[in-house]
Amino acid sequence: MKKSLVLAVILPVVFVASANAQVTLYKGIKSGMSESELTAYLASDPDFTYEKITDDLDYYKITISGKLYFFRSGFNKYSELYFVDFISGANYPSVSDAGLRANVEELAGILRERYGEPFYEGWNDLSRFSDDNESIVYMFGASPDVGCITIEENRDGTYSAAVAYEDVTREILDEDDSVAADTAATDIEDYIF
Repeated sequence: MKKSLVLAVILPVVFVASANAQVTLYKGIKSGMSESELTAYLASDPDFTYEKITDDLDYYKITISGKLYFFRSGFNKYSELYFVDFISGANYPSVSDAGLRANVEELAGILRERYGEPFYEGWNDLSRFSDDNESIVYMFGASPDVGCITIEENRDGTYSAAVAYEDVTREILDEDDSVAADTAATDIEDYIF
C-alpha cells in the first residue's frame, strides 16, 4: 500500500519536473522557448540567415556540412517550443536517388555523434509516406531528447532530406486533450514566424 502511494505521488512529480526541464535541441535553441525567444536567438546567431520573400513568407536558413537547409519549428498548445528541424534545400527525383541517400547518411552521421546508434532504421519502408508527406529513415536518442532523419515528398514530386531534434515530453503536452493544433511547419508557407 505504501509503495503504491509513494509511486502515485512520485511519478506525477517526475513527469512535471521532466516536462519543465529544457532540452538543448540545436546549439543554443532549447525546448520550452517562446516564439519571441526563439526569434531573438535566431536573429542573434550568425549561422542563421533571415530571408523575407513576401509580406506573408519569410524563413531562416542555415548551412550544415556545406549544404543549405531551411529552419522549421513546432510549438505545443502552451506556446512552448518542442521541436526544430532543418529541411534540405536540395531536391532529388526519387527516394532511391544516390544523392538523397548520401544526404540522409551525412545527417545520420551528425546524429550518431550526438546520440550514438539509431534505435530505428526505416530504409526498407520508404514506400509509405505519412499524411504530412514524410517517411522516417532513422530515429536516435531516448526520451526526452530524440533526433530523427526523414525524407519528405515535396509538392512537385521531388524528395528532400530533413533532420529534426525533439523534446518528446513537451510534445506529449499537445496530445489528445489539446485544443490547439500542432503548429509544426508542414510546407513552405509555414516557415513564417
